[in-house]
Amino acid sequence: MTNASVSGEDSASANDASSSAAPDPDDQWAWAQQESSTNPRRVDPSSTTAVLVVHNAEPWLARTLVALARLDPRPAIIAVDNGSTDASASLLAKALDEGLVSECRQGRAQDGFGDAVRAVESGLDESVTWLWLLHDDVEPRPDALAELLRQGEGCDIVVPKLLEPRRRNHANRIGELGQTIAGSGARVLDVETGDVDQHQLASGEVLGGSTAGLLVSRDAWRELGGTSPELPLFRDGLDLGWRAHEAGLRVVTCPAAGIHHRWAGRTGQREAALAPRPDRTDRLLGMRTVAAHSQHPTLTSLRLALTAVVFALGHLLGKAPGRSLDELAAAWELLTTRSLTAALHRRVAYTTSRADTTHLRPPRGRMLRLRADQFASWVSDRVLPEREADTSIDELTTDRVDGRRARRSLLVPVAMTLVLLAALVAGRRLFGFGTLTGPALAPAPATLSGALDAWLRTPDGQLANAPWLGLGALGSLVGLGRPGWFVLLAQLLAVPVAMLAGTALWHRLLPPRTTAARLLLSLVWGLSLPLLGVTGSGSPGGALLGVALPLAAAAWLDWVRRDEDDAAVEKLRAPARYALWSTLAAVALPALLLPLWGFALAGAMRRGSLHVPGLAVAVFGPLLALAPWLVGLVRTPSRLLTGPDPLLAARAVHASTPWGNTPWWLFSVGAALLWLAACWALVVDPRTRRLALAGAALTAWVLGLVLPRLALPLHGGTVRADASGWLLLATLVLLALCPAALTPSALNPSALNPGRLLRRATGILLALLAAGQLGWWLGAAGAPVHRTRTELPASVVAVEQSNRATRTLLVDAGSIPARWSLHARDLPRWGSAEGDQVPDPALRQQAQALAAAMASGTAGEDLADGARALGIGHLWLRGGDDGLVSAVSDTPGLGPAEAREGATTWTVTGLVTRTPDREWAGPRRGWPAGLGILALLVLAVLAAPTTAAAEGPRRAAAQPGRRSNR
Repeated sequence: MTNASVSGEDSASANDASSSAAPDPDDQWAWAQQESSTNPRRVDPSSTTAVLVVHNAEPWLARTLVALARLDPRPAIIAVDNGSTDASASLLAKALDEGLVSECRQGRAQDGFGDAVRAVESGLDESVTWLWLLHDDVEPRPDALAELLRQGEGCDIVVPKLLEPRRRNHANRIGELGQTIAGSGARVLDVETGDVDQHQLASGEVLGGSTAGLLVSRDAWRELGGTSPELPLFRDGLDLGWRAHEAGLRVVTCPAAGIHHRWAGRTGQREAALAPRPDRTDRLLGMRTVAAHSQHPTLTSLRLALTAVVFALGHLLGKAPGRSLDELAAAWELLTTRSLTAALHRRVAYTTSRADTTHLRPPRGRMLRLRADQFASWVSDRVLPEREADTSIDELTTDRVDGRRARRSLLVPVAMTLVLLAALVAGRRLFGFGTLTGPALAPAPATLSGALDAWLRTPDGQLANAPWLGLGALGSLVGLGRPGWFVLLAQLLAVPVAMLAGTALWHRLLPPRTTAARLLLSLVWGLSLPLLGVTGSGSPGGALLGVALPLAAAAWLDWVRRDEDDAAVEKLRAPARYALWSTLAAVALPALLLPLWGFALAGAMRRGSLHVPGLAVAVFGPLLALAPWLVGLVRTPSRLLTGPDPLLAARAVHASTPWGNTPWWLFSVGAALLWLAACWALVVDPRTRRLALAGAALTAWVLGLVLPRLALPLHGGTVRADASGWLLLATLVLLALCPAALTPSALNPSALNPGRLLRRATGILLALLAAGQLGWWLGAAGAPVHRTRTELPASVVAVEQSNRATRTLLVDAGSIPARWSLHARDLPRWGSAEGDQVPDPALRQQAQALAAAMASGTAGEDLADGARALGIGHLWLRGGDDGLVSAVSDTPGLGPAEAREGATTWTVTGLVTRTPDREWAGPRRGWPAGLGILALLVLAVLAAPTTAAAEGPRRAAAQPGRRSNR
C-alpha cells in the first residue's frame, strides 16, 4: 500500500494545486469559492499628504481619527481646524500627541474648505505629488488610499466610492460614486443611492464628485488653482472635476476605494456661519456652478431663477414652506451676487480649453422624464389595482404561470382601452366643421382671449361671473389655447374620466383581488352620465360632477378613517381634498354645498369627538373660493338650483325632463336596476349608517325628480332647476352601498344563508344596468350635441359678421309664455346665458315689446321702425302657425319670408347698421378670479402630501438642532 501513501508536503502541494486548478464546470457555484490569484501591488504613501479640514466635529471626529489610524498604508496627515467652538481642537491635539496627525493648523470659521487646503498645499515639499482631501465626517476603509493611488496612475483626479454611515448588523450601502449636475443645478448621481454594496460598480469617467476623500494630483491642483473660492462649501469638487475635464485632464472613479461618509452638512448635524441653511446654500452654489460654466452667465442665472420659482411652488404644494423659501432665497441671492458668478466664469474660461463634456452631463430631458415616470407611477397606483404582496418563494422559483393573476393584471388596461375606443364611437358626431353646440352647451369662443374675457366680464349687478367659465378658460390651455378643442376633449372623455375618478372611491371600498367588481362599479358610474342626459345635452356641469363627486367621496372616506395619532397638518389633508372637490361640485350646482356640508359634519364626527379644524376647512374653503360669485347670487337665488348657462338650457327641448333626452322607459329601467342592486346590498349589511346613506340617496333622488318641475324666475326669463346634480349624487351614494354585496368576506352566511345568491344578484343587476347604459351611450346619447354653424340662414350670418354688425331677434312662439332673445355675431357664447343678455332696461323693454307683437300676430306698422332703432336687421320666428306667419309677413317694412327647418326669417328693409358694443356685458374684474385661484391653491397645498425630507444617508449618531457647513 506504499504506492497509495503520500507525504505531508506532497499532500499540501496537491491541495494547493487543487485550489488553484480550474473550477469544476459542472459546479455552478464554483466561481464563488475560487480565490483571486492576483496580489495587490504595494504603494508608497510618502508622496501623498492628507489634508483633514475640521469644524465643530466633536460628535464624530473621534471615529474619523480611529479610521485614519487603521489606514494601510497611512500617509502624512495635516489637520486644519477652521474655528471650531467645541472640543474638536482638543481631540486634534490629542491625535497630534499620539502621532496620528503630523501637524495641526488653525484656520478661520469663515474660511471655506478650499481655503484650508490651499493654505496647506502652499507649504508642502515638492516631493509631495498627491493631495488627499478629507472631511471630518469620513471613515475610510483601511485600503482606501491604496486603491485610490493604484487607480491614480495616468489620472489627475480620482473620486472614491462614498458609502452611507456604518450600521451594526447591516450591509454597507452606496451613497454616491461621483456626481454630475442637471441644467437646473440639481445634483445628479449615476448610482442608485441605498443599494447594497456588492462591489458591482466599475471605474469610469465622471464629471466630478464630493471633495470627501477626493485624490488630486498636485500638478492638477496647481494648474486649476484649486477649488473655486466662489464655491466655499458644496459643489466645489464637482466644479473642480468639471474644469479639469475641460482642461484636458482625466477624472475617474475608484469603486474599490470605500469611504463611509455622514454628509453632515446636508443632514444638518452642526451649525456653521457659511451655511446656516444647508439646503439654501446647496441650491445657490449648484445654480452658480451651472451659470458660471455656461456661455451667457447672466441669461442662465435668470433662467435658473425662474426655475427656482417653479420649484418653490412645488415645495409649497408639498407643504414644505421652509424649502420653498430656500428656493426663493437662493434664486434672489444668485441674482444679487452676479459678481461672484462672473468671477467663477472667468476662472472657468481661464483654466479650461473648452473640451466637450456633454457626454458627462445628464441628457436633456432626463429630469423631465424622471418626473414623468414619477407621475405615471402615481397615476398607476391610483388607477390600476394594487399589486398583491403575498408572492411566495415557490411562485418566484417555479416556471408555472398563474393565469388568473395574469388575467387580473391585464383586465384594467384592456378595459380602459375598450372604453376609450367606445368613447370615439359614441362621439362620432362630435367631429367635423363648425361650432360644437348642444342644449346646455353654448358655442365656445374662438380664442383663449375670448374665453378669458367671458370669465372676467361680470353680469350686471354681480361681483363675479360664474366660476365654471374660469375652468373653461384655464382648460383651454389643454386644447393648445383653442377653447373649441378643449370642449371636444371634454365631451369625448367625459365618461372615461368619470370612470377613472370612480376608481379612487372603489379602491377604498373594495379589498384587493376584486378588480372585476371595481371595473363594474366604475363602468356603471361613468355611464350614468349618458343615462342621465349629461353627455346628450353637453352639460359642462354634469361632466364636472362626474369627476368631482367620487373624488370628494374618496376624500371623505379618508377623513372618516383618519388616524388620530397623525400630525395636525396631516389630519387636514383629507378635509382639504374634500373641500377642493366640493368647491368644484358647487361650481357645477351651487345647491350641492348643503348636502356636502352635511357629509362634512358627519365626517368630522368620530367616536363622539368633533374634528373642528377639518370641519372649518371643509366648510369655509368652498365659501372663500366662491365668495364673490355666491354673494352676487343673493339677488338671484334661483341660480343656486341651476347649472351653467341656465337660460340656454331653459330653451332646450328636454329642459323640463329630469333625465334630458333619455327615453323615459330607459331611465325608469335603469333606475329600477340601480335601486334593486342597492337594496340587495342593504340586505347583506343593514347597519344603521348604511340605512342613513340610503335615506340620503332617496332624498337626493326625489329632489332630482321634483325640482325640475318648478318654474324659476331668472333674469327676466323662466328656467328650471338642474336635475343631473341631484341624480348623480344619489347614484353615487347607491353605488357606494353595493360593495358590501360584492365582497365575499362581508357576507353573513348565518342570516338566511343568502351569501352567494345576494352577491350574484347584485353583480347581475349592475351588469344589466351597465349593458343598457353602454348601448344607449353608443347609440343615441350624444345626438343633441352636434356641430353646426348656426340655425340662421347663411345670409343672416353674413350680415351679422359684416361691418353692419346687425342683431337678429329670435322669438319662440311655441312656448308659454313666448321666449325671445337677441342674436349677434358674438352671442350666444360661453356665459351669455348666465345673466341678462340685455341688461339695459330701455333696450330690453323695446325688444320685449317687439317680441310680444311678433308672437301674438299684432305687429303694427312700427315693427320695422322699432327693429331698425335697435339695430335689428332680421326677425326669426319658430313655433308659429300659418296665420301667425302670414300676419308678420304682411307687416310693412319687412322683406319676403324665408322658411327653413320649422322656422321663418324676415329681413328688415333698409340699410340697418349697428355699432358693436358691450351693452349686455359688465365690467372686467380680475380680483374675484384671483381670490378664487388663491383659495384653491391654499386648499391644494393643504391637500397635497407633505414633501419628504431631502434624501440623505442614515446617520449613526445625530445631534438634534445642530447643523453643518459640510
